[in-house]
Amino acid sequence: MKYLFIDFDGTLADSSEGIYKSFCSACYECKIKPPKLQKFKNEIGPPIQKIAVKLLPNIKEFELNKLTKIFRNDYDKESYKILKWYPRVNETLNILKRYYKLNFVLVSNKPTLLCKRLIREKKLENYFDLIIGIDFKLKVGGKVFSNKAEALNYSLKKLKIEPNEAIYLGDTLSDKKNCLKIGMKFIAATYGFYRWEKDNLPENYINDFSELFDVIRSLIN
Repeated sequence: MKYLFIDFDGTLADSSEGIYKSFCSACYECKIKPPKLQKFKNEIGPPIQKIAVKLLPNIKEFELNKLTKIFRNDYDKESYKILKWYPRVNETLNILKRYYKLNFVLVSNKPTLLCKRLIREKKLENYFDLIIGIDFKLKVGGKVFSNKAEALNYSLKKLKIEPNEAIYLGDTLSDKKNCLKIGMKFIAATYGFYRWEKDNLPENYINDFSELFDVIRSLIN
């Protein structure tokens, strides 16, 4: 294994407070009652439009477009800064880099620029060879990724590696399904947003970011 692909929201940091704040602001401007925090938090992972459709099933298309635009403006300006990094991220990446010579790639449904800003502020930029956000292809005239599988596939091709040469660490069931779709191994971060059950928990998982070392060791050996 050459590469460890890593999700951002719910995997590297708990960004739920900032995302929820902007989502509520957008709901209030659209005169829509927002869901409770815990219900919302359990759905974080997919793009905000998909979250809105699931939590607000009666929302009309024009309302969805308006809500998404308001959310994006609010979140990208200020609320993206509201987060809590999970413990021992820096130390664990450093150990994995030194012991296993792993290369790291960030693949997230967050906008690329926000990912880069947050990674830089945490002083993690030297660890990541590539940072791929949902809008990464826009700068080359492409479209936003429709799902995580598309983003992961794009990253693999850009690095010129096969799915079996990388593994993805994410916190949601949709992350797991998107990995299976392209034949990539998956590690679940159970401390994240999704509430895993025994029947869908993958073979490889961590309850704390620092446990990643032992899981990677078992996969390599």
